[in-house]
Order: sequence, then C-alpha cells, then structure tokens
Amino acid sequence: MSDLIKRLEESNEKERHHLILQLLDKDRLPVSNDFRTKLGRQINCDIPENGCYVAIDYQLNWLEKCLNEVKSSTIVVEETVQDFDLMIAFSMSRKDYLVFIEAKGPSGSWDNNQMKSKAERLEKIFGVSGKDIPSVEPRFCLISPSKPENLLTNAWPSWMTKEGETGQDRYYWIPLSLLNK
Repeated sequence: MSDLIKRLEESNEKERHHLILQLLDKDRLPVSNDFRTKLGRQINCDIPENGCYVAIDYQLNWLEKCLNEVKSSTIVVEETVQDFDLMIAFSMSRKDYLVFIEAKGPSGSWDNNQMKSKAERLEKIFGVSGKDIPSVEPRFCLISPSKPENLLTNAWPSWMTKEGETGQDRYYWIPLSLLNK
C-alpha cells in the first residue's frame, strides 16, 4: 500500500465508514468482482481484486491535506465541506489511482450547480487534464438507477469526461442496482 493511500485511510473521520466496517466485521470495505468489472470497464482502468481502499462520503478537505504531501505546489484547503459518495483508491504501476463516484438513488436527482462546484474543486486539485500530480491518476464516475439527463458537463475538467464525446453523454456512468426492488 502506498504512503498516499495510508494517509487517505488514516484521515477518514467519517463515522458512517467506521460503523459499516464494524457492522461487516472488516478492516476494509470489499469491492465485488461484478462492481470492479463494471466500473473498470466504464473508466477504462483495471481495478485490482485486492489492495483497494474504499471510503464512503470521503471529504475533499481530507483528500487535499493528504495530497499536499505529494504535490509540488500547495493545495489550498477549502472551507466548504464537500464529499464524494464513494472513493476507491489503489496503487498500480507506480501510480495511485483515485476513483471518485457520485451516486443518486431512485428519488435523487442530479444538480448541475452541485456537480459544477465539485468539478471545479477537483480541477483545482488535479488540473484540467488530471495530470497536475504525476504520481496520481484521478478518475470519476456517476452511478444511479437511470442515466442522468440534462447534466451539464461542459465546464468539467477533461479527465472527468469521455474523450471525444459531445453532448449529454460525456460522463462516465454505471447503473445502480436496486437490490430490493
């Protein structure tokens, strides 16, 4: 496990995360083979079977503090609290991959202002191309029961969107299965 992933894990103060670990009697949240395959296929990345750090509601302030130790210039930690529903971190080929997942349930709807704000914050951290921190490869995916509609992605950094795509379907997305429906 890389130093960055250790710091990410140590900085997680979200009680929900620790409660779920205790509920499952696990040291880390597992990633099913099915989810790994679907997500990996969508974001064009092989996600390893073992060695992933998975965090629920991971705050961007915590991420920024951890990344200040590996980025050549200091990231200014924002006062606003923003998080991502799920973050999966793993190391592969001497790089740390950080996969940010934003989720909506059956009654949720995508908010363009909220998504624009998160995209701007991620751009400050990783840059437009996602290459501002050479040792870190960021990825981004949406997950919801149905495909997002009217989601404005024009202002998102290029690494958060599908290369060469235009219009409404520029985002990476996988369907959210509703297990008890």
